Amino acid sequence: MLPVPDPEPDYEEAMDPVEPTSHEYRAAIEALSMWQQERDRLFFRSPDVGPDPYELPYTLSNVSPTDLARAFERLLKKAQPEQMEHLSKPRKSLADQMEVVLLAISFEWRSLEQLVVEPFTRSDAVYWFLALLELIRLGQVRARLNEDGVEFARA
Repeated sequence: MLPVPDPEPDYEEAMDPVEPTSHEYRAAIEALSMWQQERDRLFFRSPDVGPDPYELPYTLSNVSPTDLARAFERLLKKAQPEQMEHLSKPRKSLADQMEVVLLAISFEWRSLEQLVVEPFTRSDAVYWFLALLELIRLGQVRARLNEDGVEFARA
């Protein structure tokens, strides 16, 4: 009543290994290469750039994401209303904004409100904040928390 295993078939001669043929996968390789190029345009940062490899969540000594959000919220409250712009107008580059931030920031600790020159719009505030976050990640700017809020200085 127990099943009997089937015996292994006897082969007369050994089979030759099949030659790898990449041409059969050319379409898949081209599609993957195209997707990689599209991804590189969207995610322009290398995971190895910066003081530490890029990992989520990113930790900042004693400054929490909530502290950064509060500093950004205080800045947005001071922003001026902005005129509606044409959608076809080229957008500001984050790399250009990072250069502006590096010129404005010094080794002296200052709050975000002290760094951004008034008058500014909500878009200006967003670009300033994003540039600061990227510079922190790259290790060029430091952030600390004091009793008044988050302060920034050049690293």
